[in-house]
Formats: sequence, C-alpha cells, structure tokens
Amino acid sequence: MTIAANSQTNQDLIEHLLEQDLCAQSRAIELGEVSADALRRAQYQRLQALQPALHAVINLAPLDSMPINHGPLANLPVGVKDNIDVAGMVTSCGMQVYAEAVARKDAPVVRLLRSIGLWPAAKLNMHEGALGATNHNSWAGDCQNPWQLGYTAGGSSGGSAAAVASTMLAAALGSDTMGSVRVPASYCGLFAYKPGKSMITNDGSVACCHSLDSIGPLTRSARDLALLGYTLLGDDLDPDLLKPEAVSPLQGKRLLVPTDLASMDVSSDILADFTAALTDFQALGAEIVPVSLSEAGLDAEALGKARRAGLLLCERDMLRTHADVWQQQRSALTPYLQSMLGYGESKSNTDEARARQQLKEVADKVNTLLSLGDFLLMPTTPQRAFPLTDPVPANQADLTCLANIAGVPAINLPMPTSQALPAGMQILNKRGEDRVLLTLALHWQQQSGFVWQLPNAVKALLQPQDTIQAFHSACRDGL
Repeated sequence: MTIAANSQTNQDLIEHLLEQDLCAQSRAIELGEVSADALRRAQYQRLQALQPALHAVINLAPLDSMPINHGPLANLPVGVKDNIDVAGMVTSCGMQVYAEAVARKDAPVVRLLRSIGLWPAAKLNMHEGALGATNHNSWAGDCQNPWQLGYTAGGSSGGSAAAVASTMLAAALGSDTMGSVRVPASYCGLFAYKPGKSMITNDGSVACCHSLDSIGPLTRSARDLALLGYTLLGDDLDPDLLKPEAVSPLQGKRLLVPTDLASMDVSSDILADFTAALTDFQALGAEIVPVSLSEAGLDAEALGKARRAGLLLCERDMLRTHADVWQQQRSALTPYLQSMLGYGESKSNTDEARARQQLKEVADKVNTLLSLGDFLLMPTTPQRAFPLTDPVPANQADLTCLANIAGVPAINLPMPTSQALPAGMQILNKRGEDRVLLTLALHWQQQSGFVWQLPNAVKALLQPQDTIQAFHSACRDGL
C-alpha cells in the first residue's frame, strides 16, 4: 500500500472515531490504531468546522494549552457548560456581563473528569443564567439543534447537547434544574443523567436554584454515561457491568408507566414511540405496572403549578446569586433576564415560602408514587424540538421537573423512532439508587440495539466544501 493510501486509511479511521463514543476512542488509542494527538487535532477541526452553524461553544482552550495527562482517556477533549468552573477559562453563565470572569480553579466535577484523563477543553453555550429551556442567547448566539437547523437544542444545557450530538465533542457536562440536561438530551437524541440530590456536588458552579440544581453528563452511548456517571459519583465503573450476560437490574422489578399521558398534552407521535419502547423493558424482565398520574395528585394542573413554583425559586435564588449585577449593572442584562429577575423581586419572602411548601407537597406525591414500584418510566418531553421562532410549550418541563423537586435520580434514553427528530424517555428511581439507573441504561441499549446516528443536518455541514468554508469562518471568529 502506498504512503498516500496509508494516510487516507488513517484519516478515514479518525473520521469514523469522531462519530464513536469515548470508550471506542480510548480503545483505539490503547490498541495503537490511532494516536491521541491525531484524534485530538481532528476533534478540534470538527468542532471548528461546525461551530459557525451551531453556536454550541462559548470559549475554547487552545490546543497547545493541553496539560500533560497520562490517564486512560488520553486527554480526549470534552465540554463543560459555561456555568461550571474550569481553571483558567471564563465562567460566563451565558451572560455577557461575566465575559471576563476567569475561574481560578476547577469545580470538583471537572477535577473528576481530569482524574480519568479527560480534558475539559470547551465551555459550552447555554440559556443565559441557566434560566430558560430553548438556549436562545443574544450574546453567544442561539444554539441550533444538530438534527434541524433553526430548531431549538433545548435548554438550558443546549450547547452541551448540540456539541455532543453533532460530534463537536464526545461528551459534555450540563446542569439540570427542572430538566435542563434531560430536555436537551431528548431533543438531540442523547443519553443523559440527572443525579439524585446531593449525590454529586454542585460546588464550583453558578447556581440557578440551590435546592433544584444538579450537574450531570450527556453522551452518545450508555457505556459513556455509566463511565462518566460513576466517575462523578466517585467510583470506578465495574467492567462486569458492560458484559451482556450481566443480570438486568429490571429482572423481576415493577416498572411504573403512566396511563394518562395524553391528558398531559403529550403529543401522539411521542406516545406512539413510547408505547412501542415498552417491549424492550419487558424483555429485560420488568413487570409493567400501569399508574395514573392524576390519581397520584400529579395531573396537568398540578404539574403546571409545580413548574411555576420552581421557576419562582429560580428567580429568587438568581437575584441572590447575581445581586451585585442586579443592583449596579442591571442595564447590562438582557430584557429577558431583567423581566425574569424583576418578577422574582416583585415577590415576597412569603411567596417564596409558599412556593417551597408547594414543591414539598409535590415531592411527597412523587415519592409516594415511586413507592408503588421500583422505577417510573415516562416520556422526557411532551413534544420534539420546535423552531426557535415558535413560542415555548408551557408544559415543556412538566415531566422533567418532578425528579428535581423530589430530589431523585433520573436518566434520559433516546427513544427508537422513525420520526425525523428524536425524543427521549426518562426513568426515575428512588433516592440513593443512581448507580442502578446507570446500569439499567447499559442493559437497555444492549437489549434495544439502539445505535446513535450522525444527524443529517450535520452530514450536510460536513460536506467538503462546507467544511472548508466553515473552518475558515471559525478561524476568523477566533475559535
């Protein structure tokens, strides 16, 4: 074989690996099939080629600034939502007023990523202040859905989802207050994990709501989700969990499935995919147990009230977090944030206490419901991604907010579908049972045969001429 042919073969392998998960990339480096340096450089080129179209990144560390790290993941670059500190990089929280706020040290979750050899190289776009579910951002650019440009990637961790779903990066961290990791994962066809309350520290992140926030990963495979999830929980991933013959955590377990989702205004196409997906859970040994959300006191009206109460707590907490800016530089905030925080300021401590009591009552209802079985399975979002110019569906986070309110762990799984846009389903478990959910995701992917696919919109962007033009544009933009 000629040198040119060898070079082309290596390039083809690298391009293939960019569309694989971290585990596959690490294995290829370990086997000597590709050098870590070549893969990193290709990842950077991919990221720079797609950034002008997707607006997934706010800041990117120079490739030559990579620290020496000999961990098993060979300094492979990953992304971090821009409300989580990475030493030496700006933590803007998606707000222009913090465009020069350089973090002095890593958040604990970032240190854990480094401990397994990953390099947090990119700070990712987000809905400003983490208070919103579309990832509209007038400063950093509206983050685009890799499946359909002009559509929302979800929020507030939209940049994290868009970067991973587009292959700009193999994995990323986001934060989830009422669904801000799982909603983008649903809209972008990814795996995601929202830990149970206090299971993973939020230290080193800018709070949206102290009582509801959780930091969690978004990935393209269940094994990457387990790898990062276990790492953030402070554990090593047991290799035996990846073996097909391992016993399913659903074997003989009661899987609660709501029967009244249509009354929650869940779209018919979501319900069709969700119903079809139940067979895989049954094959894993689960007993499907029908339940009524309405009878549990969690009907559409109750969910709407819970969402609004949670939003009030976010607005009140953000007033405290950004008190100096609110008092001294209010005009530097966008009209959107001024409106949201102004509403929070108009409410009293009594209003806030009432909202907290409302959420406590909802949490009790969720935990009572969970006591009827072992897991609760629901769609993640009642709809698929929608155009950025459309109004935000009022019920967008109604199903995701329950896990935050109750403080329980949840994962998002991408539902198999024949639709053009993806959607997810979420599984909730009791507090302290996070690792079981991560293991369940592994078994579900093995059983369902789900294989992540490169979105068609990204394929179009990566056509040779488009790539060259996008690359030069990214260079001009300073990325």
